[in-house]
Amino acid sequence: MSQSTIKLAAMTMVKDLSQNQECWMSKLKVMHIGKYSTTENSTIWLIIFVDELGTRVFGIIKDETIQMFQGTFYAGGTYLISNAKIEKFDVSINTNVHDRIQLSFTDRTHVTKLHEVNMKFSINYKIVKFKEIKTKCKELIDVMGFVTNVSHCTPTNQHWKNKSGHRRELTIINEEYKVSMEGKDMKQIAISSRMNGVEELPLEDIIDETDTLTNEKTYRFREKVEEICNKLKPWYSSCKNCNKSVTKSVSQSTCETCGATNIPEIPRYMVKLEVRSTNHVASIIMFGKTGENYIGCPVDEYIESINKENLGSKWYKKLNSTINEEYMFLIKLQKTNIEDTKFTTIVEEVQLLQKDVDIQTNEEIHEIISKKEEDKDTPRKKKEDQERNNMKST
Repeated sequence: MSQSTIKLAAMTMVKDLSQNQECWMSKLKVMHIGKYSTTENSTIWLIIFVDELGTRVFGIIKDETIQMFQGTFYAGGTYLISNAKIEKFDVSINTNVHDRIQLSFTDRTHVTKLHEVNMKFSINYKIVKFKEIKTKCKELIDVMGFVTNVSHCTPTNQHWKNKSGHRRELTIINEEYKVSMEGKDMKQIAISSRMNGVEELPLEDIIDETDTLTNEKTYRFREKVEEICNKLKPWYSSCKNCNKSVTKSVSQSTCETCGATNIPEIPRYMVKLEVRSTNHVASIIMFGKTGENYIGCPVDEYIESINKENLGSKWYKKLNSTINEEYMFLIKLQKTNIEDTKFTTIVEEVQLLQKDVDIQTNEEIHEIISKKEEDKDTPRKKKEDQERNNMKST
């Protein structure tokens, strides 16, 4: 069928298709190409299409018909499709598409790739609230939020499926919750409404009014990071049993807390920061997962990077770049927090207060960090040189 014939043909919108309709033609764009799924009786290939009005519909290709259309479709491509069989929608397929019909491709179905430029499709999104995600298990859904982090793409081995693949994690937030999207699947992880449900106070008030505030209550405050006290070694050797620090000697390692000896030592983050309010300097500490979220990588990866590249480590630069950035800190107040006139507390959760909503990959962030490192002032470089010499001597 020629392009001129295609343009003259009458188009049918998905909303106007009826079950068992045999002759029709529609211009559809591929939104999502699913993987093959195999049952005892057949193999099925699922594709989600959208028409120019934004109506989404499932396309189903089965068994020997799959061979006919292999290599035909790609995500974002626009196609003229005619005479696919209009079937009743299979309600067992959980996704956000037309709930009345689906397109079943047969040997009578004709598909033509369109090469038109600037074809605009208005998509009707059905946004699911973050707190409702748990009720949409294994469904394809629409969500809306701000992307706050894009991780590296890493290989994965899906042993239960006897195949390998790749995984990239995105973190997205809205004003209430934080979720993680992993690859093409979304799951609700560490759904955190804690930041929203917590009273926010200036750090100055938390320090000055500690005696009048509720002990063991969670508060939040926002401050800029003034200094990272242990950026060359923001970790410690922890006891496998209790996570406390392990003391090493020539003959053995001992945990003074639980008394265990010669047990495997596990590196664990302990990031020490200083932040300054109007009249006070506060020392804050982030352990484990909180430290990992702050730096951006697992502790093993940080150690390996430091050992190989020293101050050239991208993760060291990433950590160093957090100085002068403003964060929201979540703490549980302890009446014993003030020691030697300095307020010291453990942070339970940390969140960067972004100045804009530009989406940047970690690679782009590292380029920015490298540039910032080049522009650092001479006194700081001298201080880092001294720290590096101290690290070598220890």
